[in-house]
Amino acid sequence: MRVIAQLEAAARQLSPRLAAAARYVAEHPFDAATLPMRELARRSGEPAANFTRLAQALGHPGWEELRAGLVEAARTAPSAPYSDHRPARDGLVEAVLAADAQSLAALGAQDLAPPPPSCWKPRPACMSRASAAATPPPPSSTTTIGSSGRR
Repeated sequence: MRVIAQLEAAARQLSPRLAAAARYVAEHPFDAATLPMRELARRSGEPAANFTRLAQALGHPGWEELRAGLVEAARTAPSAPYSDHRPARDGLVEAVLAADAQSLAALGAQDLAPPPPSCWKPRPACMSRASAAATPPPPSSTTTIGSSGRR
């Protein structure tokens, strides 16, 4: 990481406050590349303005340009998690595929099929919503007598 080497070298020649900011960025490049400057300042204990001054002392117009350099350095680093520059691990893919094939073979040996339809029990008509809505309620055994509503 060329940017980190630049920060470490500059830390020896900068004022103590800017050197502290440079060391923090060099020790926490992921945070410096991904966090907002104010959060980086809070975590480091340095004023946010020191990060802008640090970037300018390193020849950048401002913090965002230094930050972009950190992002680019992380993107092309051999250890970057999503980088195309990562060396292939010999046999890793083959080992994963062999383990998957073994697991599938073990599953195939088990009887995982659902029971045949002849084992299924039909749902009673009285349990289905459609049949419940379609059948009228049973007649009442009480009748209304007169207009008073007595039964």
